[in-house]
Amino acid sequence: ELQQERLASLGYLSNDVARDEVVARSTRVLELARQIDANYGSADDKLALALRQVTLRSALDGLRPQILEQRTAGFGVYTGFTGAIDGLVDQLRLTDDADLRTNAGRQQVALDAIIRHDEATAAEGAALFIEPRREITMRVVGLVGGGLALENREESVFKELADPSSADLYERVETSPSSTRLNNYLDGIVGSNASQIAATIAADLAPQVKSLTSLSRLVETRVAAQAVAEANRSARADRWLAGIVGGVALALLIAAALLSVLITRSIARPLRRLTASADEVADVAQL
Repeated sequence: ELQQERLASLGYLSNDVARDEVVARSTRVLELARQIDANYGSADDKLALALRQVTLRSALDGLRPQILEQRTAGFGVYTGFTGAIDGLVDQLRLTDDADLRTNAGRQQVALDAIIRHDEATAAEGAALFIEPRREITMRVVGLVGGGLALENREESVFKELADPSSADLYERVETSPSSTRLNNYLDGIVGSNASQIAATIAADLAPQVKSLTSLSRLVETRVAAQAVAEANRSARADRWLAGIVGGVALALLIAAALLSVLITRSIARPLRRLTASADEVADVAQL
């Protein structure tokens, strides 16, 4: 939702998006941020801090009135939203404890990769609209180029680790008309000097970015569901293994107790006989 708000805000500054859409996007983002903070923020200080970058007046919520009044630059809007998005993605911490030797770990890393890949794509699309009158500048070229490098890196990780069904859905999204149009345009910008490209970005690219961002969410949702399923399967296997280990440990403790009793009895009987014999010898000696 922040990705969509970033794009709508930049589109509003370039007079390509209606004010009502920006307000609706902002309202939805604030609603979600407060809901997530209520559910999880109190138990996670780092997440709560990242969410405050979305809701506080000193952060994004202070930028929103400036956007609506069109008294801020597109680059500042881009960096503000992109920083907040990156902060939230980092708080997922999907790779912190991922074990690539397990299916669950591989799906965690695949989910992290596709989320970062999709944000790189959405950020590249948003970067096209940071300059006044949608001008193409070297700053735009630099942002797009950096995004493409990150996108390619995360794509290779995702393809290596993702479930085949998720990889297939990803390929279908990547070959959609929106993706094809946007990727061809982005490649053209990076492969040419700014002076060789049309002076302005086509306004109809914004709907392509918006559409691709929505389609990308389908892949993220699929991979997230698979990551959860694998984590649950792994947890069930761990509980089953823990039950077996616990049962074996209990059996060993019982066996050790029984063995201890048997050993004690086997030692006690000869000792009693020896004691009795000693008593008899003592009695005879006294006679």
